Amino acid sequence: MYEAENDDGTFGSDEKIKVLDLKLKEDAKKGYFGRISGASDFGATRQGQPFYEGELLLNRFNGSQKISIFALGSNTPRSNFGWGDINKFGLDNETGGNRWNGQGLNNNNGIPQTLKAGIYYSDKFGKKKNAKFGFNYSYYNTEMDASTASRSQFFLADTTYFTDDSTRNLSRNESHKFNLDFSTKLDSLTSIYIEPSVRLDFAKTDETNFTSFLSEDFLPTISTFANNTNKSDGLEFETTLGIERKFKKPKRVITADYFIKMTDNNTAGNLLTRSQFMFGDTVVDQSKNNNNNSINHSVYADFTEPLGKLFKLTVGYNFMTGTLNQDRSTFDRVGDAYSAFRTDLSNIFESQRLEHRGGVKLFFEKKKHYAFVRMDARNISIENLNLISLNTINQNVSNFLPSFEYGYKPSMSKRFNVAYSTQSSLPSINDLQPVPDNTNPNRIAQGNPDLKPTYEHNVEMNFNAWQAMSGSYVWSGLNASFIDNAFGNSTSFDAFGRSNSQTVNVDGNTNISIYGGGGLPFYQRKFTFQPFANLNYSRNTNFINNEKNVTDNYYAGVGMELRFELDSLEISVNTNIDYFNPRSSLNAVSNTPYSNQTYGARFMWRLPKGFKIETDFDYTINGQRAEGYNLNFFIWNAELSKSFLKTENLVLALIGKDLLDQNINAQRQVIGNIVVDNRTKIISRYFLLKLTYRFNNNKTKEEDGRGWY
Repeated sequence: MYEAENDDGTFGSDEKIKVLDLKLKEDAKKGYFGRISGASDFGATRQGQPFYEGELLLNRFNGSQKISIFALGSNTPRSNFGWGDINKFGLDNETGGNRWNGQGLNNNNGIPQTLKAGIYYSDKFGKKKNAKFGFNYSYYNTEMDASTASRSQFFLADTTYFTDDSTRNLSRNESHKFNLDFSTKLDSLTSIYIEPSVRLDFAKTDETNFTSFLSEDFLPTISTFANNTNKSDGLEFETTLGIERKFKKPKRVITADYFIKMTDNNTAGNLLTRSQFMFGDTVVDQSKNNNNNSINHSVYADFTEPLGKLFKLTVGYNFMTGTLNQDRSTFDRVGDAYSAFRTDLSNIFESQRLEHRGGVKLFFEKKKHYAFVRMDARNISIENLNLISLNTINQNVSNFLPSFEYGYKPSMSKRFNVAYSTQSSLPSINDLQPVPDNTNPNRIAQGNPDLKPTYEHNVEMNFNAWQAMSGSYVWSGLNASFIDNAFGNSTSFDAFGRSNSQTVNVDGNTNISIYGGGGLPFYQRKFTFQPFANLNYSRNTNFINNEKNVTDNYYAGVGMELRFELDSLEISVNTNIDYFNPRSSLNAVSNTPYSNQTYGARFMWRLPKGFKIETDFDYTINGQRAEGYNLNFFIWNAELSKSFLKTENLVLALIGKDLLDQNINAQRQVIGNIVVDNRTKIISRYFLLKLTYRFNNNKTKEEDGRGWY
C-alpha cells in the first residue's frame, strides 16, 4: 500500500490517495464468501412477541464482476452492520452506523424494528475493460416506538419555572434507493461518466405529548395535550454527467460536469391540542399540508496546469440555478370538515436561485512538505415570492471564501497538518418565512425575513504517528470554528412559561475542541495501555425577553483502556469520566455543573472443542441532574458459543443482554436558557439463541469483517 497522485483533477479534491496494489492470478479472481445467521428468544423474554435477529451477507466475484447481497431484520437494538462488514462486503455507509454522532451498531432511542436489504452489482466491459457499469438497490424499513419523560428548567432574568413532559412518538420510515453508474474511456486521454440516482421515501409519524407547567415553587399552573400525525411521501432524482480530458503533458487536465436534481415531497398532517387553564380550556383542531418541489441545475468546469516540478494551478467555475415551490396550508375544522383556511398560519412561496462561483487553487509539493492556497469568489441571488401576501424577500450575497492547508510527512508513519477554511450559509425558506409554526402550542416558532447569511471560520490541526515495530501510536488534534451572523433564537415567554421564538443573527458563537490519545503496548505486546482526553469550549448567544443571554459550555473528558491479549484469552478494563459546566449570563442559578462516569470491562476466553465465553459490563453514574434523573445503571451482557465443523464456520450461541434488567437511556442537554433532563424507554433484558454459518468457496475458516461495531 502506498500513496500516489490523485489524477481525477477535481477542483478541491485530495492531492494524494491511498493505493492498495494487490495482484491476483486469473484463476483466483472468482469465488464467494458470506455469512447467514438467525436468532430468537422464541417468546421467552416477552410473552407473545419474540425478539429476533437475522442477517445475510454474500459477496460473489468472477473476474471484474462483483455481486454483493445484504439483508438485516431485527426487533432488538441491533439495527446496522458494523464497519468491518461494510468494508468487507463493499456496502455504503448508510447500511451501517455513524460512529461520531452516537448512532452506531445499536439503536437505543426507543423500541425499534428494522428491515434492510439490497444488492450491489458492478462489472467491466470491452476488450480492454475500459467500460465500467455499476448498479445497486437498497430497501430500508424502520419503525420506532419512543416513550420519553423529561423535566426542563427554564431560567429567566428574575425567575425560573419547570415543565414535565411525557411524549410518545410512533414512527415508520420506508425507503427505496436505485443507483447506476457508467464510465468509459473514449481514448487513452478522455473519459466520460454518468451517475443517475432515484430515491422513494414514505413516512408516518404519530406523536402525543402531555406537558405540565410548574412554578418556581413546583406549583402547577397549566397543562397541555398535543397530538401531531403526519403522512408523507417523497421522490428524489439526480444525475451527474461528466467528462475528463488529460493531455500529453503530465498533470494537465480539464474536467467538466453537469448535475441536475429534482425533488417532490408531500406531507398531510393533523394537529389537535388542548390547553387547560383555571378559567377554562382552549382547543385547536387543524389539518396541515406541506408540499415542496424543486429543480436544481449545476454546470462545473476546472482546468489544472503544472507550473514546473513543484507547483500546479487549478482554476474552476461553477454555475448553479434552481427553483423551489413550497405550499404550507393550514385549515381549521368546521363541523366535520377542515374547511376554514388560515392565512396567518399558511404560506405559498416560490423561490428562484442563481449562483456564480469561481476559484483558483495553487498547490505546492516537495518531498515531505505540501501546501495549497485557495480563493473562491461567490455571488448568490435569490428571489422569494409569497404568493399569499405578494411580498418579495430578496437576497443578494457576494463574498470571498479563502482556504489554506499545510502538511508535513517526515515518514509514512507520521503526519502533521494544519488547515484554515471558510464557508457561508444562507437561511432556508423555512428560516425566512414570517409565518408561525404552532405544531407545539407551547413553543411557537416563526421565520425572519431580515436574516443575513452566516460566515464561518474553521481551523483544524492534527498530528498522528505510529511505530510498526513496537505497535505504539499517538493521535491528537484541535478543531475551532468562529461564526459571524450565526443563526440564533430570540424568545419571549408569557406568564405561564409558553414561548414564542424567532430566528435572528448573533455574533460570537464559538466552538473549540482539543483531543488526544494513544496506545502503548508493553510486555511483548500482551498488554496495551490506551489513554485519551478531550476538552471542549463552546459559546452560544440568544435573546430571552429581549435580553442578551450568552451560554458558555465547558467540557472535559478523560478515559483509558487497558487490554490484555493472548491467543485464547482477551481481557480489557476501561473508564470514561465526563464533566460539563454550563455558564449562563442571564441567570446564575442555571450555572450547575453535572457529570457522568462509565466503568467497563470485557472478557473473552476461547476454550477447547470450539467453546467460547464472552462477557462485558458497563456501570454508568449520572450526577447533579434533576430529581428522578440521577440514574445509575449496570449493564451486563454475556455470550456462550460453540463452533462446529472442521472450519468452525458453524456457530451456535446463547446470548444474554442486560442480565440485570437495568438498561436505560438518560441524557442532559443545555440549550440556551434551558436545561433538559430526559430518559427514554428502551429494550432492556432479553435472551437470544443464535445460529451463524460462515462460508466461502475454499471451504476454509471464514472470519467476520474486522472493524468498529
